[in-house]
Amino acid sequence: MKKIIGLIVLFALMTNCSNDNNADNTSQTPEIQYVKKIIKDGVDQLYYEYDNGKIKKLTYYYFNDYSIYDYSDLDTLKVLNYSNDNEDLVGYRKNYKLDENTIRQEYYSSDNLTNYRIYKYNSNGCGFYEINFYNLNIPSFRKGIFSYTENCGYTAIYYDENNQVISYQDIVTDGKNNPYYTNYVKDFLKVERLHNTVKNIDKNELGEIVNNSSYESTFIYNEFDYPIKETRVYLNGITEVYTFEYY
Repeated sequence: MKKIIGLIVLFALMTNCSNDNNADNTSQTPEIQYVKKIIKDGVDQLYYEYDNGKIKKLTYYYFNDYSIYDYSDLDTLKVLNYSNDNEDLVGYRKNYKLDENTIRQEYYSSDNLTNYRIYKYNSNGCGFYEINFYNLNIPSFRKGIFSYTENCGYTAIYYDENNQVISYQDIVTDGKNNPYYTNYVKDFLKVERLHNTVKNIDKNELGEIVNNSSYESTFIYNEFDYPIKETRVYLNGITEVYTFEYY
């Protein structure tokens, strides 16, 4: 099952404060640690730059391009995608609210709208409970329904335009801080905290496990409960190692 990259730029929020009668003994962990670089199997993958606590630029080394985040319109976030080869604008996406519980995300190639998604929310505290996917290039529709579990893990069921099940996904999380979390994503997902995936099981329409995309992960964390290393083992035997650097 194809993963949603757009939403793959996330951090988690954590505050741990202790006080006694002596102010000099007060200690507090940072509310957010900002990830700077993500490295996969020794090769740079992502590089993040920020401005006043919001992501400003994200470089994708594996795509040889980068994104600029434009917050000039308070009601719409525009993410502009550029090619590193010639710095040409190759596309962009826009995120904006339809109402307090619905967000629309549009994807453009040049200035042509190619697909969009509708995210629906309720008060579950973990994020959207439904996504509707619309592909305008090859007219199609599908949706995902999300049921949340402990630490905002979830079970998702995906349907096609005929309301037939096409896939399943089960996610288990660790309850620790997620390095991809930014102010933009926190607002977008309407959650107070996100965690790291320790188990991802993808299944086809028959409920059979898809080994190529299903995996289990183990993490090493820093003193603020942010991961500095992830070892991801897929059920097909492939292992990937991610390391995280912070500002």
